[in-house]
Amino acid sequence: MTTQRAPRISAPRLELRGARPTSYSRLAVAEATAVLGIVSITCGVLGLFDDAGDALFLIGLGLASIAFALLARRTLDRTHRPSPGRVLSGLAFTWLTLVVIGTGVYLATGTIDRVDDAFVESAAGFSTTSLTTLDPSELNVPMQLWRAGTQWIGGLVGIIVGVVSLPLALRGGMLSREGQHARERLAPTPVVGRRRVMLVYGAISTLVGLGYVATGLGARDSLVHTFTTVSTGGFSSKVDSFAGLGAGPRTVATIGMAIGGTSFIVIWWALRGRSASILRSTELRLYLGILAAGSVLLALSGEGMSIGESVFTTVSAASTTGFAVGEWTALSDSVLMVLLVIIGTGSMSASAGGGLRVLRAWTLVGFASRELRRQLDPHSAAVVKQAGEPIDERALERTTGYQIAHLGLCGCAAFLLAIAGTDVLAALYTGISVISTHGPGVGPGAYGSLESFSPPARLLLTPFMLAGRLSILPLLLALSFGFRLENELARRVRRVVRKVFVR
Repeated sequence: MTTQRAPRISAPRLELRGARPTSYSRLAVAEATAVLGIVSITCGVLGLFDDAGDALFLIGLGLASIAFALLARRTLDRTHRPSPGRVLSGLAFTWLTLVVIGTGVYLATGTIDRVDDAFVESAAGFSTTSLTTLDPSELNVPMQLWRAGTQWIGGLVGIIVGVVSLPLALRGGMLSREGQHARERLAPTPVVGRRRVMLVYGAISTLVGLGYVATGLGARDSLVHTFTTVSTGGFSSKVDSFAGLGAGPRTVATIGMAIGGTSFIVIWWALRGRSASILRSTELRLYLGILAAGSVLLALSGEGMSIGESVFTTVSAASTTGFAVGEWTALSDSVLMVLLVIIGTGSMSASAGGGLRVLRAWTLVGFASRELRRQLDPHSAAVVKQAGEPIDERALERTTGYQIAHLGLCGCAAFLLAIAGTDVLAALYTGISVISTHGPGVGPGAYGSLESFSPPARLLLTPFMLAGRLSILPLLLALSFGFRLENELARRVRRVVRKVFVR
């Protein structure tokens, strides 16, 4: 693996007087609101026959969002090469903007009365986490489509982050030579990369949607599940997810979830006919191995799961989607632990799924194995390899540091949820599941309902949803910016107090 020296990532300089968002932040928000506008108009038009009031509101929101996006791009002072700090802060700012807009939609339409619940619901949607405070069967058509559409947008943002934005910020410093070369071919420039991702993402969505329609699922349910399958979001128009649906929709969902958890680089290789590159992909082999091993273990567990249900549940866990075909949280502790490991490991890098990522988990195992060998034999010359090549020590340190931060964040989420009154086991399972953008677990149940969680516990989940969707780096940057803001305000308050009392 060849590496580059990772640039120092720091929060943008804080200027309270006349401050405006950086160019990259404005560009990211403009593009996100443009996509939001298109999805909103689509949901409104398709929902006019059911609830004209909410449908017209969504159409108006869509038109306003597109107008804002066009205006923002016209007045944009473009930055040719933004700093890593600006890229990461732009990602966090974009996600927060989408969540605030979604919160306003739920409150304005009367779908949710409480501000905190509306905020949590919006965060779960745009982070593609299969959690909800709603009963999906009670939603009208435009709001069902809107709720599912927020996950489709969140999945698109997640892929763009993994394929374009984070590699731009990190300058490829954490990628292998093969991965860096493939990403540069897929996204030679940010504009080309975003365009290709959106085209392929839209094409996959179309194929999955046609598959659902062909199984007789119905237009509305097909569109809802299309949005939440390709994005690995897991929201369903049915209270019991896929438990009441037939073998046809389950088969389409299984294939769609597996694709959603696959790296976009591998998908690009497949479209370009690069079969040799696909066969050489270590991460793809690991991902498929996890799907196969998990399916076999669940089928042989003696819990009465059929082969189809075992495959569906394993793919749902590995892709961090969150669909369910039954109350799997009532299974034995051994099966739940297997599913927790699969959920925590997560999907492939540069995919719509979340989690620690398959290749990072494999690298962590290799690093731990090497350190154990060194403890037993200090003179050993063991190395950690990836794709048959030794990993550079500095790259290994950065990757291992990220992994440690990820695991520490899971522990922090579990600790805070337990303090908020959640059962310890449920807090641990939910913490890992939320940061993996999966959602369902021992606490929320197989269908992701937050009914049993207190309002403080629900709100505590939102920053971890952000960390799971956009990776830990934007969250750390947001915290750093918050500390800078607090210190700057404190200094200004002290300056004013001194002036008042001195005079």
